[in-house]
Amino acid sequence: MVSGDVKWWKKPVPEGDEKNPWHSLPNGVSVEMTAYAMLTYLERGLVSDSLPIMKWLVSQRNEDGGFASTQDTVIGIYALAKLAEKISSTNVNVQVNFNYNAGSSAQTTININPTKSMILQKNEVRVL
Repeated sequence: MVSGDVKWWKKPVPEGDEKNPWHSLPNGVSVEMTAYAMLTYLERGLVSDSLPIMKWLVSQRNEDGGFASTQDTVIGIYALAKLAEKISSTNVNVQVNFNYNAGSSAQTTININPTKSMILQKNEVRVL
């Protein structure tokens, strides 16, 4: 289905079930089908065509970042991660400097480069 700038796939609602309140909740089957479709697009090199699919998937995430169930969460996040791999730049070179006052002036630098771009880096700031 296509609506505006989003694209997704969904399982049809059986006749007579249209008023079922469970159909208004995020549909795990639709999330899973759409995630597999996005993976197929990415496998075929259709990265820009995957962006409307990504927008729909992101709109279906709950407040914890997952989806309706464990199964659709695993495949949904996997598909989003695969898209991130395709669109992320390998030419990353950023230096972040933190200056703070912890009794005496302190400075910390974190370097983000191609070898560390996907590694979590953190620094604890001690408050006195």
